[in-house]
Amino acid sequence: MTTSTQIAIRKLPGYEEDIKKDILASAKALFRQSRGLDPETGEPTGAASAFLPPDIQLADLSEGEKAAIKRAYAGIESYLPMMQAGSDTIGTGISAMNKGIDVSALGVPTIGASMLKYDPTSVSSYMNPYTEQVIKQNEQDLLRQQQQQQGQIDARAVGQGAFGGSRQAVAQAELGRNTADQQARMAAQLRNVGFQQAQKASMDAFERQQQRLQQAGRLYGALGQGLGSLGTGLTKSGLSQASLGEAQQRAQLTDLGTLAGYGGLERGYNQAGLDAYRENLMNRQMEPYRQLGFYSDFLSGVPSTSATYGMAYQPPASRASQMFGIGMGLGGLNQAGYFGGGGGGIFG
Repeated sequence: MTTSTQIAIRKLPGYEEDIKKDILASAKALFRQSRGLDPETGEPTGAASAFLPPDIQLADLSEGEKAAIKRAYAGIESYLPMMQAGSDTIGTGISAMNKGIDVSALGVPTIGASMLKYDPTSVSSYMNPYTEQVIKQNEQDLLRQQQQQQGQIDARAVGQGAFGGSRQAVAQAELGRNTADQQARMAAQLRNVGFQQAQKASMDAFERQQQRLQQAGRLYGALGQGLGSLGTGLTKSGLSQASLGEAQQRAQLTDLGTLAGYGGLERGYNQAGLDAYRENLMNRQMEPYRQLGFYSDFLSGVPSTSATYGMAYQPPASRASQMFGIGMGLGGLNQAGYFGGGGGGIFG
């Protein structure tokens, strides 16, 4: 039984086939150049590939960012001295308040002492030590006066011729009683006056002492309150100093944020310039490929004609003959240039 096979081969017009061959040749040359090979022979040239994409570059830190980083490192713990000073001031204020409490506490027993009762036995401390001497002196004066009067009584008795008589004895006894009474009244009066004066002096001294104690108690209280107020003021000042340290830190952070923000804008602008420069280089390298692609796309839109021809043949009976026929067909296509014409394929 005889079997016939119809083979259809699309044959491009000559001008279209030439253009496509030129496109393939240009593509092969670009490919070889991208690999650092000679575009004609395909041999290595030893030169670096001219079609390697440029490296991606990062813009350096801007001056603002560098300044922000430098000031950030320099500002670490810069607020501590102010906060430490505030802590010390607060400690001083607390010490002053504690001292004020101690001083105020001294006024309590002082006020209590000012309210004690008067001690009558304290009069002895204010008695005039010369009172007894004055009394003795007055007694001696009265004795001398008595002796003088005794002499007068004796003289009268002698003149009357009654010396040693009863009338003389009576007069002498009366003189002795009067002298003793005078001595007693004088001593009592002097001692009473001395006691009254001592009592008044002791009571006045006690009153002045109580007033001084009350004044001292009030003074202790006022001094304690003053120290407490001073301690409160120092504590507030310490808190203000510590707040200044915190405010300094916040201000530094604000400055750093401003520097970093403007520095970031500057670096972003520089990065955009580097990116634009790299994109320009890439566009220059890809321009031949885009032109080649445009040329190929343009060609694919042009109508073309094809010729179809066929032939009938009697296939050999054996499989080896069939394989031989396929090999001959492929060899013919290779000779036609569709497989590089012995050059190692399309890009060989």
